[in-house]
Amino acid sequence: TWHFNLGSDVTLNGFEVYNRWGNLIKKLEIDNSNYILWDGRTTSGEPCSDGIYFYVLKYTDAKGEVQNKKGYISLFR
Repeated sequence: TWHFNLGSDVTLNGFEVYNRWGNLIKKLEIDNSNYILWDGRTTSGEPCSDGIYFYVLKYTDAKGEVQNKKGYISLFR
């Protein structure tokens, strides 16, 4: 399980995970918390295979500006 916490001065808006071909495999809507949890499964509940995935984290910073944080996640089973 992978988690990400930006702290209390931001508001999380969404989290997306893409496979190596750029296909969206998981989209999380954030519920009033600043904590994201991804269990390594697709939106339909299928387990993802080992590999490297790209994520986009959407949030509003302390100044009220919408930001995107992008990076990679390595998934090992």
